[in-house]
Amino acid sequence: MTDKADVKFMTGKLRERVSEKYGSLENFARSMGISVNSVEKKLSGGSCFTLREIVKAAELLDIEPENIGGDFF
Repeated sequence: MTDKADVKFMTGKLRERVSEKYGSLENFARSMGISVNSVEKKLSGGSCFTLREIVKAAELLDIEPENIGGDFF
């Protein structure tokens, strides 16, 4: 089972990528079509990304399909 420390480590790459590409969680959330609160919960391990959200986020963040596992899991 994954604990919160592992989740924070795994989502660190995503946070960095969001910051680089969008400058803020607000801008990224708007592009994703979900609330900032929802993005924050997903990045902190409070809820999970759906498959559709993973695919969309990967596209928005220019993450190649073969690298999705390393950035999201």
